[in-house]
Amino acid sequence: MRILFLIAMLAVVGLVGWLWFESDSQPQRTVPTESASVIPDIQKLKELEDRSVLLKDSQSTEPAPSLSGAARAAKKAEEAVKLSAEKSEKHSLPDALVLEEMTIGNLETATCLRFGPVGERRLPELRRGIERSGLIGRLVMEETDASVYMVYSGPFKSEGKAKQELKRLTDFGLQGASIIKFSATGWAVLMGKTHIRPKAKLWAEEAARAFKVKSIVVDEERRYNKAFNLIFPGLSSTENQKLRRALTMHGAQFSACD
Repeated sequence: MRILFLIAMLAVVGLVGWLWFESDSQPQRTVPTESASVIPDIQKLKELEDRSVLLKDSQSTEPAPSLSGAARAAKKAEEAVKLSAEKSEKHSLPDALVLEEMTIGNLETATCLRFGPVGERRLPELRRGIERSGLIGRLVMEETDASVYMVYSGPFKSEGKAKQELKRLTDFGLQGASIIKFSATGWAVLMGKTHIRPKAKLWAEEAARAFKVKSIVVDEERRYNKAFNLIFPGLSSTENQKLRRALTMHGAQFSACD
């Protein structure tokens, strides 16, 4: 029995020794208990992380700071000045330059009739009609300027450049402009025309400033070397009718005169 007891004791001691050896040689797999020094660090990291996310959200969603009262007033004043300048510039554009229409008046009741303009070379032809009406003794001849004064921007070397200028002027507010072709100097944009030379020159100066035209030209288109108006004063109703039947010519017309 003693022998068996000793063998059993030796076996128990050997088993305990083996278990102790294994526990020292194997890596520790248990999670260490949370210590007071670790928890605050983790908490701080989490708080910093949350704070960073909140900061990013606030930066992306927070509206831009509103302008102060003085800044708003200054901005409104600047916009008002700009709008006023645009309106002023638009209102300062000159009126369209168009050929003056002759005042015809009431021809049937007129006691004085004007016929013209008539080129000097056409006078012999018209004289025969006046003689047939029996009113050659009433005729008074008045020399007149039948030229047309054209104001244009250009010239341009290509039609494309002229079209660009036409669009620019139209967008700026010019009405009635068109492209004309010159035989030698290229293309131009016709801006307006009149029978009155001083009026054409004055309008060209105003238009150059208003429409910002770099090259503006006043050109004369002469229809006749010399032109006349034929005036017949002191007409009766019958003489009025005779004269209007006797005289017809392309480019000339009757008008009542004082």
